[in-house]
Amino acid sequence: MKKLAFYALAAALLSIQLGCQKPAGSAATPAGADTTAVDSPKQDIVAAPVPESDSAKLMAKSREILALVEAKDFVKLADFIHPEQGLRFSPYTSVDEGTDKLFEAQALRDHLAKNPTKKLMWGTYDPSGEPIRLTLEAYCKEFVCDKPYLTKGRFAYNETIGNSNIINNIAEFYPDAVFVEANWQNEDEEKAPYDWGSIRLVFEKSGTEYYLVGLVHDQWAT
Repeated sequence: MKKLAFYALAAALLSIQLGCQKPAGSAATPAGADTTAVDSPKQDIVAAPVPESDSAKLMAKSREILALVEAKDFVKLADFIHPEQGLRFSPYTSVDEGTDKLFEAQALRDHLAKNPTKKLMWGTYDPSGEPIRLTLEAYCKEFVCDKPYLTKGRFAYNETIGNSNIINNIAEFYPDAVFVEANWQNEDEEKAPYDWGSIRLVFEKSGTEYYLVGLVHDQWAT
């Protein structure tokens, strides 16, 4: 009988001890805490804004530049010219250092202030070899905004869309540059291979900003 009483007492003590223990890993409840309260909803995490990529910036800048040329606002265009290298106008996609017209920003401003209607040499026509002697406005109408690029064209970053049989040497001539191409092509499938145009806006960095170093035109050529 004494053994049975002893075992009963031991079992009771063990039961009391287990009931007082908390499951492993559970946190103690602070004194005075309302145990009936529910967890507050988690706050939404707002991600830091992603900076606009260089490609998106240059696509927008290219549209702005073409809009300035279409509006004949060449004074404002000068603000986009590379401060050290200037801006080279290439009537065809094979950039030619010897014949293409090069303007520094201030030289362009001076030309516009003194004699904007003066005809200048811009290279030679393909395939005739005849000199391209035009005013700045006339040149841009024929070799920069010759197609409805802004309203009906396609834009691509560092990607060539139009391909003529003239050698494209932009990568070799401007090894540190990037470019945006605006391309227009006739919707008529029969005319499309011949009736198209591209203008490639070539940019290089000066400090932290990209500036225009080249306006390279391309089209179907014989």
